[in-house]
Amino acid sequence: KRVTGERVQNEAPIVWFANVPPEDQRFSANPLIHWVGQDRDGQVVQFRYRVIRQTLLMAAIGKDPASEPSPADVAQYIDTLTTASPDSVWTYLTVDPQNGQPQTGVIIPLVAELSDPVRVYVAQYVFVQAIDDQGLISNVAYRSFERNNNPPLTRILGFDSTVTPYIDAVVPGGVAPGIKFRWSATDIQD
Repeated sequence: KRVTGERVQNEAPIVWFANVPPEDQRFSANPLIHWVGQDRDGQVVQFRYRVIRQTLLMAAIGKDPASEPSPADVAQYIDTLTTASPDSVWTYLTVDPQNGQPQTGVIIPLVAELSDPVRVYVAQYVFVQAIDDQGLISNVAYRSFERNNNPPLTRILGFDSTVTPYIDAVVPGGVAPGIKFRWSATDIQD
């Protein structure tokens, strides 16, 4: 009864990237990206992340999509992302430390250019936030990365034209058994 003054208010958690690939790193496969969240007066219970192409980021803030974003452009997008974007643009990860799922390392699905996937690298940003046990949301940490894609190598195996006919039926008017062959595919590059 003798304590006076205001009770300490809940503080928002903080989040930062840890052991991530360097800024603007180029990938041919989806990378494993790590971050850390910390809450001084509680616990981090969720993380959320968002991936967006650089061109879409620039269009979202009303700038030329082909131009390079400045740090001010990214800050403007973060403001839009955290105040005007629906929750559905984020991917949520629930922290479950008792079952060994801290959700601090995730394979992030980056996108590649479909029209020319090998030669064109797509610049994109990854944004992440932490959410504490009282619902406060952290700062936004972000990194830019680039991704392309290489097609897999596909081979047809065991096709023998002397045994397997190229016609629909073995005999005219007979049942069409189709053409039997085996195939394999490997994606060693990515």
